[in-house]
Amino acid sequence: MTLESWIDNLTYTLIATFVFVIVTSILRGIIRGKLRRLSGYQSLANIFYGIASLIFCLGLLYIWGILSLVISIAAALGIIGVIFGFAFITVWLANAIAGVSLVFDRLIKVGSRIKIEGT
Repeated sequence: MTLESWIDNLTYTLIATFVFVIVTSILRGIIRGKLRRLSGYQSLANIFYGIASLIFCLGLLYIWGILSLVISIAAALGIIGVIFGFAFITVWLANAIAGVSLVFDRLIKVGSRIKIEGT
């Protein structure tokens, strides 16, 4: 990385940070002024701050040139999650069907004694 590109990245990072601070202060003013009357406004405020922070972090990753790497890792983890999901769905589905069967067949009632593996 050359000195000029490092200075450019630092400049863009400082500009993005300045914009983020301004946007969050404006957002804080809007939330305190307009949305304060709503019940649960703090949860809504936290969601807004979270979205603004996520956009800021993604912008910094783009400026630093590592956003594509992060997206690739996230996609790989997503695919692994789908694979694990399909692997465990048979166990989950079997338990769900057994639970529904117990509820609708009324084989077990409150106060029934159940013997499992000799206990």
